[in-house]
Amino acid sequence: MKVFVRSASQGADGGDGLQARHLKHLAQTGRHVISEDPGEADLILVTDTKSGLELARFLVLDPHVRRYWSKLFIHSEAARPFRVWPGAYTSMPRGYLNRWTSAAIGYPCWTPGALNQTVVARSKAPPAPRDPDLLYSFAGRIGHRVRRKMMRATHPSDTVMLDTSGLYHHRRKLAPELYVFQRDYVELALRSKFGLCPVGWGTSSLRLYEMMALGVAPVIVADRWVPPLGPSWEEFAVFIAERDVSRIPAILRAIESEWEERGQASWEAWEGFFAPERQFDTLVEALIALQPMARRGRVLTASLWPVTLPAMVLWKFGHWLGAKFS
Repeated sequence: MKVFVRSASQGADGGDGLQARHLKHLAQTGRHVISEDPGEADLILVTDTKSGLELARFLVLDPHVRRYWSKLFIHSEAARPFRVWPGAYTSMPRGYLNRWTSAAIGYPCWTPGALNQTVVARSKAPPAPRDPDLLYSFAGRIGHRVRRKMMRATHPSDTVMLDTSGLYHHRRKLAPELYVFQRDYVELALRSKFGLCPVGWGTSSLRLYEMMALGVAPVIVADRWVPPLGPSWEEFAVFIAERDVSRIPAILRAIESEWEERGQASWEAWEGFFAPERQFDTLVEALIALQPMARRGRVLTASLWPVTLPAMVLWKFGHWLGAKFS
């Protein structure tokens, strides 16, 4: 499959944006290839999408949209993307209309700049034998109501629940402080039989794929999370309803003996679908699977286009409300 990657926003040097460049880099090792000609490409992938208004402006003005609209898709790693056009989204919430417009994917770019380099180093080889002393752990910022509820719950002594809200933000700290924090994060995960991956700003989280890369069984606490195609998620992931966060200790204690088997399967799923040399192929396969339904999604989008721009304005306001009151 030939893919033409189009950046919706320019980089600092006037060229492609960061995600477009990274996708092209990832494509060097996959079955599917990059095409420099949109006409000969089987798919056109628009990435580096920003706000809803910026995306709307791009879709209206870019000549590729009108000429090749039948094979154009959006790629977005936004936590709360506006899914106005068929595409692949890292945080696609469960919903009826989403089956016409969206495919759930992992973090195929691993968001350059946000990537924990200690995870990268550890993930290049199969997990080493471990003797974890913790049943489970969590280290992350506490903003979403589910995370707050999770932190208020009672946890057994062989667990660690760490609120890093005031300690760390990957865009604000520099090495060596950044390295120390990332190293400690990985060491805590490797001490754990299970790694909690609750819903946060988006329905999905980079944390989920970090746990998989480390060979730690992920515990997904996100009711609207949609599993990306590829892995047999039920073989290694533990799913706990948001309403049951207080029961996390009991649920995980009951399956404690499964931690090693689930952790190994978790790493194998990451290696097979989300490792750097697999990421681009996994993304393209998701778009291929979406194509039959995407035709309906494009017709729906075209019929609603006169109200699309006002809807995006309202979405931006709703996005602010969600951030304020979630």
